[in-house]
Amino acid sequence: MPALRLSLLGGLIGAALAWVLFNGHSVSTLGGAFAQVVFKLTVTRMLIVTGILWACIIGIVGGLFPALRAARLSVAEALRAA
Repeated sequence: MPALRLSLLGGLIGAALAWVLFNGHSVSTLGGAFAQVVFKLTVTRMLIVTGILWACIIGIVGGLFPALRAARLSVAEALRAA
């Protein structure tokens, strides 16, 4: 559960930063034949939800393996290791 909370917090912070730094901005490139390509960046609600969902999934997977390893330890062995 702490891994999920931490990943949710990270996802929320990342979504807020992406919205503040990139939403509404335009970027351009200069192609090989001196053709300019302009991209207008838009951070949508669906993009934010998808990013937070992926952050939570990665947090669950990242917290699952240490939790499984800790669950296999006996109580006495866990107390000695702490």
